Amino acid sequence: MRIRLLSTLVLLSLVFACKQNPQSALPTLAETTEGETIYLGTITKGNLNNNTYTPWFEPAYENFQVPEEWIKQHKPLAKKLEFIILMGTWCSDSQREVPGMIRLIEALDRDDQLKIYALDEFKQSEGGIEKTWNVEQVPTLIVLDKGEELNRIVEFPLDTLEEDLGSILRKEPYKHAYALD
Repeated sequence: MRIRLLSTLVLLSLVFACKQNPQSALPTLAETTEGETIYLGTITKGNLNNNTYTPWFEPAYENFQVPEEWIKQHKPLAKKLEFIILMGTWCSDSQREVPGMIRLIEALDRDDQLKIYALDEFKQSEGGIEKTWNVEQVPTLIVLDKGEELNRIVEFPLDTLEEDLGSILRKEPYKHAYALD
C-alpha cells in the first residue's frame, strides 16, 4: 500500500514538474538534405547552447558584447516590446547573427518576451510560422509592440545589430536589407 502511494506521489510530482516548465521539452530534430542534424520548431537559447547540435552558438554568444551605454539608452524603449527570431540552425547567416540578437534582447531584459523558431533548409516549418510573419530570409528578427510589428532585421544588419535594433527601438526610419522602396 505504501509503495503504491509513494509511486503515485512520484508520478504526480513528475507530471506537475513537466507542466510547470514547458521549455524543458526537447525541440524537434531533423536532417538536412546533406545529413546535418538541425532543430525545427520552437526552440530556446538553451537548445542553441548545445555543443552536440550547435557548436557555433557559445563562442559567438560569448564574443558578442553589448555596450553599457547602448543598454542604458534602449532598455526603457523596449520595456513593453516582444521579439521573434526565425532562423535556421543550418544557416551560416543565422549562426553569425542570432547569438548577437539574443545577447541584445537579454541586455534589454526582454528575453522572457523572446520566441525563437527554427526553420528547415527550405525556410519552412510544420506550423507555417514563416507564412504568418511573411519570412523569406533567415535570420529574421521581428520587433512587436502589442502584437503589431514595429519593424524587422532580415538576414544581416545594414550597419551593426546594435545600430539597427537601436533605430527600430527609437522608432526611427529603418528599412531592412530586402525592403522594397
